[in-house]
Amino acid sequence: MILFALPFAGGGLLALVQGIRQYPTKPAAIATIIVGGVFTLVGLLLIAAAWYGTKAVVKNDALRLQHPGKPWLWREDWAHGTIKDTNKGGAIAIWVFAVLWNAISIPAAFAARPELTKGNLAALLVLLFPLIGIILLITAIYLTLRMMTFGTSTCHLERIPIAPGSTFRGDIELNIDTAPENGYRLRIASFHAVTTGSGKNRSTNERLLWDQEIVVAGSAAMRSPTSTRVPFKFTTPPDSHVTDESDSRSRFFWRLSASAAFPGVDYGAQFEVPVFRTAE
Repeated sequence: MILFALPFAGGGLLALVQGIRQYPTKPAAIATIIVGGVFTLVGLLLIAAAWYGTKAVVKNDALRLQHPGKPWLWREDWAHGTIKDTNKGGAIAIWVFAVLWNAISIPAAFAARPELTKGNLAALLVLLFPLIGIILLITAIYLTLRMMTFGTSTCHLERIPIAPGSTFRGDIELNIDTAPENGYRLRIASFHAVTTGSGKNRSTNERLLWDQEIVVAGSAAMRSPTSTRVPFKFTTPPDSHVTDESDSRSRFFWRLSASAAFPGVDYGAQFEVPVFRTAE
């Protein structure tokens, strides 16, 4: 991955420097600056992902060797029963996608301007792509504001793992000290994610297998000056499918989600929780 990313970073940096030098005399070089900056950023992100991903794989392999036959202990957060939400990763992914989309669509829109002046109405279709890019940027900004408002939420489970057919308890800790008027909506759901195709034709479809939803009143949450803990209790069906990530193209997983309406930015968080059968 690092070898694949180096040409992106090097070529992007070269285009970025060239665009900056040309910009004083050629304002159109702004497109070169944008594209060069995006390619440089993508290359550096891929290098960082490869570096830290390798460390994560080494740590994961060590946990597998330390706890054979106990996959609920193969993830550090599952092993400690404190699971962080996926908001940060989702916001970063949307930002990267939005920047890449706009880096391609905005220069394309500038290039289509001569066709518009000639009366070629078909060129108007090109303007749809920057519009989608604006929507992506608004989404990324909203997710960032939500993360800044509520911080990173943590799901505390009373017991690891969750066994099918059992009742389990826990709470979700979020960094806010006010209670929502309509309470917190919590949902536990089982999914089967199937990935088909490859490359550009690759797609993943999530099929809902089972879910249960509860509403926790704001008064039931335990509040402190800096945080709030929302308690929950769920019962899983005895015939439910357990977590199974052995096949990356056919995954079974469980997701706990929480949401609440607040003035300005609404709260939302998702957690992947471990559901396994044990000898006990």
